[in-house]
Amino acid sequence: MPHQNFGRRLNLFALPIALSMTQAILGCGSDEGNNRGSRNPNDGPRLLDLPPGVFDQLKDPAEVPAPLAAAARAVVKIERPSGVIGTGFFIGDGRTLVTNAHVLGPESCFLEGCTLRLHFGHYRGAGDPDSRWVTVVPYAFRPGIDFAAYRTVDAAGDPGKVFVSTDRLQLAGDAEQNLLSSQAEVALAGHSSGQLLKFALGRVAFASGAFISSELLTLPGSSGGPLLNVEGQAVALHHRGTQNLDYLRNTGYFGVSLATRSSVVLQALNDPLRTR
Repeated sequence: MPHQNFGRRLNLFALPIALSMTQAILGCGSDEGNNRGSRNPNDGPRLLDLPPGVFDQLKDPAEVPAPLAAAARAVVKIERPSGVIGTGFFIGDGRTLVTNAHVLGPESCFLEGCTLRLHFGHYRGAGDPDSRWVTVVPYAFRPGIDFAAYRTVDAAGDPGKVFVSTDRLQLAGDAEQNLLSSQAEVALAGHSSGQLLKFALGRVAFASGAFISSELLTLPGSSGGPLLNVEGQAVALHHRGTQNLDYLRNTGYFGVSLATRSSVVLQALNDPLRTR
């Protein structure tokens, strides 16, 4: 197997969020520039809708501590042929892509695999960004959780050559427990609305079962991104955040991020569907 273990309290607000994770969450993907006319008003705030100064809260890799900046190299912007955009990251041996199940949609990608355009180094200060089409097949899922892992099989247009990312994140696993007893600092790496990779800085708020909730700014397009500790380890997989603009305004433009703990992700990876 290509994977091995890498080595405040709950309030009522957590309940409806946890229940909503059993459904496909379409609001965290970005369709900016592709389906503007058909955009669902319930999909959450867009960059154009946000008050001035909100996006300034997000930081470039050059503006965050070195462990976080290094982690940025393993985070990719995922673009489907339909134009829908989300975030993902590579782990393990460099062939496993982790993201949200809804980022790749309910289509045949779940059953047969698909070809995606992955954007590497898509952030300020990265030098020349790299974009390539990569074929992936389903590897691991977790019922009731918006999580999916895929394995790369070959680079599109170059049959037989398996794509391997040279940059990978380490999953914190059981080390995530250290975050839950205190309001530990965390950072979310994501491509908000398909833009350059940014970090949202915040703190853990509470945990419930498989989920961690953090107080930080999150916007559509960052779903599928890693929630990182100060060492640059992925402690959780981000799913969604606050979609109410009034809430953002009234709380200083902070939102609440819901993410699945990395130990749950590891359990799913250690029980894969198949190996290619």
